[in-house]
This record gives sequence, structure tokens and C-alpha cells, in this order.
Amino acid sequence: FADFNGIAVTNDVNAPGGLCAQPGDDCTLNGNLMITDRQAPPSVDSNSVHNFWDGRANFIFNGIDPSGEERAELFSSNGGLKSVSIGESSQASQAVGPPNSDVEMAASGRTFAEVGFKLCHVIPLCLQSGDIVDEFEARGLNKPGGYIDLVQQAFGDGPLAEFVSSAETTVTARVCVSPGVVEECPCTITEANFALFFGLAIQAYEQTLTTVPAKKPSRKMKRAFKELRCDKCHYEDGRSHAVTNDLGRRPFAVTGVAPLAEDPGVTVADLNLASTVPNDEADPDVGYFKSSHLFNLPLTAPYFHDGSEMTIPDMLDFYIRGGNHDLDELSSQVRKLDASKRERRLVIKMMERLTDPRIAKGKGPYAHPSLPLPLADGSTILLRASDDPAAVADTEGLGAGLSYDTTQ
Repeated sequence: FADFNGIAVTNDVNAPGGLCAQPGDDCTLNGNLMITDRQAPPSVDSNSVHNFWDGRANFIFNGIDPSGEERAELFSSNGGLKSVSIGESSQASQAVGPPNSDVEMAASGRTFAEVGFKLCHVIPLCLQSGDIVDEFEARGLNKPGGYIDLVQQAFGDGPLAEFVSSAETTVTARVCVSPGVVEECPCTITEANFALFFGLAIQAYEQTLTTVPAKKPSRKMKRAFKELRCDKCHYEDGRSHAVTNDLGRRPFAVTGVAPLAEDPGVTVADLNLASTVPNDEADPDVGYFKSSHLFNLPLTAPYFHDGSEMTIPDMLDFYIRGGNHDLDELSSQVRKLDASKRERRLVIKMMERLTDPRIAKGKGPYAHPSLPLPLADGSTILLRASDDPAAVADTEGLGAGLSYDTTQ
């Protein structure tokens, strides 16, 4: 792991001091990839009651972490520390997990207050190009203090206004004031509470990411979908049963993807799911995983929480054979199926159709700015903005270069 030393307050990640961490043996700065324990779930159509494969991103957002536990750790301009509990916000709970994970996005030891300190001192999209930046310029949001302005506009006059303030707190951020020199700087209330605003902002954006397939599944496809029991965990429009709390344990299942000793998943009782469905099977101690939706599968391989199936046909064959492991705790949704070649072909085609062509093209809410990736040798790989005229389809690593025929 790389140890976090301090933040560098600069808009240019390639500037001297722009990277401020002590590289570890297993850090991408040394050419080695960090790998998470599970395959990343999709952010598109992620409006589930619980997020992550094990549902640990809670339906209730506490403004601090994914757990949903009510904790008085937010600084208030009215004095003292307070707590919040914001319902229907598992996307916000999910969003605050990765930024300080030393496997995903951060050097070991960084805090959200330090993220807030950094962002409140830089200009949004400062070094980027494309229509997104043009829109920011038109709205006057690309000026010094821009992120502070965004937080003030979004939260400064509403029910969370007491958590927005320039008053200093007892929390400090480690700041690289010059090469090799780190100082402890006090964080404002806004900076110390930044996880609250970050989570809700990411959630507001993700709620615009709703799949609009180019062509809807046919009646024959939907019939085959039910014959192969896909409807036990998914709606025929592609949504997972996990979008609602009314179905209780059904959105989570023990499917036999891998031995429980390799990944225990979650106990349904720990999710506190309300259920109107009778419990017709014994709950195992472990092994439940959330059923993901079926949208945009051609763009999101590999599949399952361990990434063990590489193609849509492989994934469907997994269910047709009744899983990979004959577990005593296997949920009733999974069983060996007598599927015809025609039914299999129709369901595969249906899953391919449930894809939004705007994603591969980087259009609409899926348009993204450029991203400069600094390398250890001092060079930079630039992933161009999806609306940049210089972005060509065959550019290595460019999301806008993806393509898939979803009209058949």
C-alpha cells in the first residue's frame, strides 16, 4: 500500500507536489495493480434499497460512511456534533466508501475531511475540455472557490444548511505546503462534513443514469425469460427485485457462484429487510448476494461478484445448470433447468437489447470530461472527454470507443 502523507492543493495533478504519498510495494505507482475482493457492481440504474453485492451500502445515509448507523460526527454551525439519517439513499452510502479505500482510490490513511479541504481549494474541471466545461463556464462555476460555491448553492439554504459554514473545526488536514513539507491545517465545517455533500451529490448524478434501451424485448423474449425463471430475481424490463424493500429476502440469494468459504456474502437478517413474502426456506448463516439488474450487460463483463463468467451465454448457462456448486443452502430461485436452445437464444438476445446506446457513445448523462492519468515515469495518459472532437473511437482506454449492436 502507499502511505498518505498529505494533500497537494493544486489544480494540476502533474505539478510538483501534485502527488503526495509514499509509494508502497503494491501500488500502481510501482506498476502493480490493486485488485478488490469483488467485481465492481454497475453505477447505472443503481437505485436499489441496498448497494454493493452484500448490501452493506445502507438504505439510510448517515453522511459519514456506508453503514447507515446514526452517529453524531457532523459539525454543526449551531454548535456541537450532530447526526443525520437520510432515507432512500443507498447510492449516497455507496459513494462514500471508495474515496478513502487504499485499494480503490486513496493512499492509506487519507480522510474525507482532507478530500474536502483539497476540493474546496481547487477549481472544478480546471484542466478539462468539451461541452461539459463550456456549460460550467456559462454558469460561472469554473472560478476559484467553485466547489465551495457548488456546496453553498446545493445545501446552503436547505435542511442541511447548518452543516455548511466557513467556521473552523478541531479537524485538521495534512497539507503539502511545499515539496517535502507537510503542515496540519484546520478544516472548515464544510470541509469536515464533505462526505455528506459528496455522497448526496454522487447520488443525485447517478439517479440521472437510467437505461433507455434502443429496442424493447419482444413478447417471445419475455416468455422465454419467465420459462428460464429469470423473473424470480428480475423484472422483465431488466430491473432487479432489489429496487424495492417489499420483496424482503428475494433480491438476495445464495446462487452457488463460489464456495461460501471463499466469500461468505451476507446474512439476510443483517440487512433488516422488511418482507411480505413468506419465508419458505431456511436462512443460512451466510452466502447471500444481491441480484444485480440486467441492463447494459454487453458493456459490463465479467459477471457475478467474483467475475467468474466472461460472456452473457456463459452467465446464462450458469443458471441453466443450477449453479457451480451443489450447496445445501442454495436458494430456491436457482435450480437445474430444462432449457431449449430457442429459449436460451431468446434470453441472450433479450439481455443484449437491454443496453443504452448512449453509454458506449458517451452521450447525454453519460458524457464525461477528460481524465489525465499521471504515471510514475512523469508521463501522462489522457483519456479525452467523450464530447471532444479529438476523441476517436479506437483510442486506447476511451470509454466513448465502446460499441455494441443493440438494435437486432
